[in-house]
Formats: sequence, structure tokens, C-alpha cells
Amino acid sequence: MPQIVGPFSIVGSSAIPIETHAAYLRHLASSKVARMLLQEKYTFTPKEAQKYSADISSFVGQALNFYEDSLDCSRRIRPVLQYYCYLNLAVAVVLAYRPNYYEKYRRHGVVDKSHALNSLNLTSVLVEANVGAVPLFHSILSGVSIRNRKFRLNELFGAIHLVQFELTRLFNISTQQIKVDISTFQERNTTLYHNKVEYIITSPLESEPRISKSRIENAMPDLVQHYKLHDATSNKLVYHSHTGYADENDAIQDHQSKCLRLINFGGHVVLEQGQINRGLVYSWHGISRKALLPTMTATLLLSFALASISRYRSTLLRRIDESEIQVLLDVFMSEADSIVLPTMRNLLFKEEVACDMISV
Repeated sequence: MPQIVGPFSIVGSSAIPIETHAAYLRHLASSKVARMLLQEKYTFTPKEAQKYSADISSFVGQALNFYEDSLDCSRRIRPVLQYYCYLNLAVAVVLAYRPNYYEKYRRHGVVDKSHALNSLNLTSVLVEANVGAVPLFHSILSGVSIRNRKFRLNELFGAIHLVQFELTRLFNISTQQIKVDISTFQERNTTLYHNKVEYIITSPLESEPRISKSRIENAMPDLVQHYKLHDATSNKLVYHSHTGYADENDAIQDHQSKCLRLINFGGHVVLEQGQINRGLVYSWHGISRKALLPTMTATLLLSFALASISRYRSTLLRRIDESEIQVLLDVFMSEADSIVLPTMRNLLFKEEVACDMISV
């Protein structure tokens, strides 16, 4: 699995942070830049880089066209433009990482289930995963297949941290937040270095006050393959790598190569009034007794569902406007760009960069 985690970089900017990430993506819309990136960071051969760079740059460029148009349009149209922005970026990532069966990216890979709905509530089934771009993108972040899986609205919202306040205030639904941390250490009384992954509950649920080993391991099969449980408490699970390394740099390199799935699963969370704590903090989110889902996967699925409703379900749209769910949807549409663009930029450039606004 390609490396994405660390070293962390924090960049101060007087511009809106999301626009800084958009500027880097705009740079990648050049096929020459894309070709150089594929050779330098993805170890593509010159022939492979030449073949894929034109497509990747085109998808990124088209995504930015949709992004810019989405900033100045009606709220009825915005979900459609947002989804096609996110889909084009996801396809660019798929072509760069080339997961198994990546050639199937030309299909969306998701099926609209809203046609059966007369009204929308949190338990409504909105979308089903199939084969195509969205499940392929998901496979880069997770070893768990979502093919043929149907998703309810509360599952999708539960994985997206930027709507947690509204979920709790309007619907009395709390989400479990699990912070993820990684490190490398020297084993006591030996010369070997081991890698460590810690999962820490930062907001336990009344129905699930303890961290669930099975829930973590079911969501992350790579963890069981490469790490063993070393310590467990009510709010923390600590895993150590099976393999020990004589050289610390070898340990760190191997750790980082596995951590795209192990910690980037939930996306980035910036803490404390916009100030960044030790670079980027990773956390997973989910509702009680539901399988954990990557934040980016949930965002793509929900964007697809909202785009479909906006295009084809005018009666359902009017009914949504009269419900409190519309607040959740509006907050999501307002915040989704701030999840997607930074994460896609980091995935494509294989960097971990967070932008923080500074006063001038």
C-alpha cells in the first residue's frame, strides 16, 4: 500500500485554507506535472506515466471546474456539482494508486435507492454500492469490501465529523469518536524496533462505553494481519507489529507504508479553534452497532445520493425542506469541500499538509 502518512507539515496562509489545497490541485491539472508526479512518487515507468498523466490531469481539471461552479449556484444544483467534483477527484486517485480492478473506474459503482422513498428520515436506505469508481476509491482506504452493501442516511452522517453537533442537537444521536495514533519504539532489553498503533475512545457512547476490539478489527483487517493486540483497557487498544526491525528507519518506513489504511481511514480532524495539534489528528466516527465507514467513503456516497435526489426527486425535495433533516444536509453541503479537497490533495501528492489561516 503506498505511503501517505507523515511527515506532517503545517502551512500558514492568509488565504482561505481550502483555496490553498485547490491551488495545488490546479497545478496537477497539467499533464506534465501529473507525469512528473507519477514517476517521482508512484514509481510509474516513463511509458506508464505518459499513458496515465493525461487522464489524471483531465479528471482533476474537470473536478475543479465543478468545484468553482458549485460556489456560485442555487442550493438545488449544488449537490450535483459537488458530487461530480468529488467523483472526478476520486477517479484521479484511483488511476494514480491503481487498486485491483481499477480499470472498472468508468462506472460510478453506486446505485440510487431514493426512488422508493416518499419521505426522508435517518433510517432511510439511500444508496447501494456496486462495482466502479466509488468502491474502488474506498478500497484504497479500507480492506473491507462495500460491494452490494446498502447504506442508511444515519450510517453516512455518523462517519462525518462535521455534522456531529447537528446530529446530537436535532436528533439526539451521539457518535463514537476514536482517535488513532502511531509510533515506533525500541523493545525493552533488545535491539529491535517495533511499531505501535493505538485506538483511543475520546467520546464513548452510553450504549457502547468500552472500545470494541471486534469493531476495530472488522473495519481494519490489515491491522490483524500485521499487528497483534498488546494491551486493552476500557477506552484504549494498543497493537504492536508482529515484525521487529534491527534498523529504526526500516521500522518507520514499513509502518508508514501500512498506515494509509490504519489511520487515514477517518480523514483529518483539526482541533481547538482551528489550531492544529501535532500536525494532523486522525479519528474515526460511527454510530452505535454499525460497521465503521471511512469518512471519505461516506462523503462520496452521501454526495451521490443528494445529487440523485436533486436531479430526479422534486417531490421528495419539497418534503425534505419541511423537515429538520434539511439542516443536516445544508451543513454537510457547506462543509464537505473542507473534507474532500484537502484529503484528495494529500492523497494525490502523497503528502500530509494542513493549512491554517493566519491574520495579516
